[in-house]
Amino acid sequence: MMAARGVGGELMSHDRLAVFPSSRGHYKPFKSSEIYELETQRSQPECIANTSPYLQLEFDYRPACRSQTLCHAVTWQRFAVHAKTLWRVRGFSSRRGSEALRKPNAAISLWFIRMVTATSKETRKNKILVVDDVAVNVQLLTTYLTSVGYNVIAARDGQEALEKVVACNPDLVLLDVMMPKFNGFEVCERIKAEEATRIVPVIMVTALNEIEDKIKATEAGADDFVSKPFNKLELLTRVKSLLRIKELHDQLNAKVKELEEAQERLRQLAITDGLTSLFNHRYFKEHLEQELYRASRQHTEVSLIMIDIDFFKRYNDTFGHPAGDALLRAVARLLKENIRKIDIAARYGGEEFTLVLADTTKAAASTVAEKMRRMVETNPFEGLPSHNNGHITISLGVATFPIDATNSNDLIAMADQRLYQAKQQGRNLVVAE
Repeated sequence: MMAARGVGGELMSHDRLAVFPSSRGHYKPFKSSEIYELETQRSQPECIANTSPYLQLEFDYRPACRSQTLCHAVTWQRFAVHAKTLWRVRGFSSRRGSEALRKPNAAISLWFIRMVTATSKETRKNKILVVDDVAVNVQLLTTYLTSVGYNVIAARDGQEALEKVVACNPDLVLLDVMMPKFNGFEVCERIKAEEATRIVPVIMVTALNEIEDKIKATEAGADDFVSKPFNKLELLTRVKSLLRIKELHDQLNAKVKELEEAQERLRQLAITDGLTSLFNHRYFKEHLEQELYRASRQHTEVSLIMIDIDFFKRYNDTFGHPAGDALLRAVARLLKENIRKIDIAARYGGEEFTLVLADTTKAAASTVAEKMRRMVETNPFEGLPSHNNGHITISLGVATFPIDATNSNDLIAMADQRLYQAKQQGRNLVVAE
């Protein structure tokens, strides 16, 4: 409903605004309660489309009436607020802008309208692949589709269509049935057979009107079909409908992907130690059980190494917990970087770590343990304070399945017992027997 007019006929807050090009090249505001059809000297009036939340001008230029430009209206209040804001942002006088906009019949210059429309946002245009071996049909479909804003890609035969489906990733395919090399049914079957292109909608465009042909198109995977000669409105309606379905499908796939990524992040958090980024105690126990089960079936060996940082409590008390945390991370990084991909390093708890070595004999595990001991002892750990004669050292205990134990709990207990022996014997040692 239109609001009442104020004194002197000025527009009230809810009056509407219609803008037409004048012969002087300016845009004048008029009240939309009156109808104006202004003649203009321009043979090609400019079209303006602005998607701003404050200003929405959408001009529909009609070739049959070259001298007229019809536009949708917006409220004067919203137009004034948005225009004055842009005027100020662009560096022009706020007073000048206010004076120009206070009077509804004041001329708004073309350059100002151009500045306003420069803020509009581009919307994504759907890509449609048109496949037909008849040039006239391709041109007609291209004209119909581009007239409503679609981007059109053309292919003249089935082979070219299959190549462009992969290369251009269209949002929809308009596919003729009778073509050289591959007919439309074969092309549609190949498109739907590939995982990457399976969700691309296909509309079969055909002069074949028999029920059997439509059934064959459906069995080939076609999502819809249009009979020749086709009606423009029917064609565009079917295209729009399938594009809407594909958009919803793409949105659903994006949400599913987000959920899968979130699920994977949660899984990683559930099995990872927050301080060292090694596997945590829970995952270590699960993995060890799996390795022992696999080894028992394949009659192989699995070795476990328990590791403890020597005098870590004294280190914490002397240098503080932040330094202790940094040392734990540094040792964890050394362990992780010096094992095979089939092995795992985990934080058992506190300053204790474990290595699970698949398909590894006791002799080989002892060699690995000695290598780790020397690596930690000789590492300078730059940026961290050192103690114990200027070195950081570790003690290690080794146990092997099935020689030392036949289940995970006993294997852990044996490795831990040998770690305790190493500490009792002076630390910085490997005990495997």
